[in-house]
Amino acid sequence: MMKKSFKEKENEYNKLWYANPAKKEEALKMVEQCVKDYPENLYVINQDLASLYSELNLHEKANQVLNEALDRGIWYPKEFFQSVWDLKEYGQTVSRWSEISSQAKENSKPKYEVILPTEYNPNKTYPLFIALHGWGEDIPMFREFWNSNQIKKEYILVYIQSSQMVGSFHYCWTHNKQSHEEIEETMSEIFSKYLINYEQIIVGGFSEGAALSMDIALNHTYLPVKGFIALNPNKPNIFTTENILRSKQRGMSGSIITGDQDQCYNEQIEMVSMFDENGFNCFFTVKENFGHWFPENLSEKLDDSLEYINKQ
Repeated sequence: MMKKSFKEKENEYNKLWYANPAKKEEALKMVEQCVKDYPENLYVINQDLASLYSELNLHEKANQVLNEALDRGIWYPKEFFQSVWDLKEYGQTVSRWSEISSQAKENSKPKYEVILPTEYNPNKTYPLFIALHGWGEDIPMFREFWNSNQIKKEYILVYIQSSQMVGSFHYCWTHNKQSHEEIEETMSEIFSKYLINYEQIIVGGFSEGAALSMDIALNHTYLPVKGFIALNPNKPNIFTTENILRSKQRGMSGSIITGDQDQCYNEQIEMVSMFDENGFNCFFTVKENFGHWFPENLSEKLDDSLEYINKQ
């Protein structure tokens, strides 16, 4: 039998971990086995291992994993350990974490990566897809999940990574003003390098990146966005009838993809209801018995969303 990829195993233990009710002991056994089976992915596995240890009150083991990572200069987001971060058992670990993380944050800058269409012609204009990672992710991690057949063939795809570090390989969009400034600056550079069809700009992302995508589309004008694709978004800080109607008048449409066990599901239902009430076209896809993560068929969902947006 062919060995499963780490991505497949990660999906399996995440389903157990975030099930309702959670099956953390089962997830932990699977993660501990992944340490042996996938040594090339230890930087991800050890993060989940330490987090599960701390959630199950196995503090000595959690501390050991965290300190072994710190020995290699790797620091994980403290938010994954918020419930135990102030316990005295973690005092020395927290001090080491603070010293290493502060040095890294000082030198952090935004990054981007461009993926060109399969038969790219530099003399031709192309639609553009801007992809924004979720909280605690970076481009390499996000890139594994976020792509599709249509994007590969037709779009210039730009992954943007925030400068706002929360871990060694973990970034966020928490500071809204800074996030918009970094994206606007990045896109100015992209527009100077590539021929873009300004009537075919799509912005999308996962989780915090999904909410930021909606914020860019609905509340800002520095990008002429045609549509947004939001996977598991929370409700943006500004979400008003006025901005929905203004975006509708500009010909914008969108797509929200989620699971019925997502922690933001009620907010998503509320947003879709507001879209419907104001005649804004929003494609809403819900996966049953699924939570806050990338569905296995995300590529198909992205293409379905693009087809919907481009038909409006």
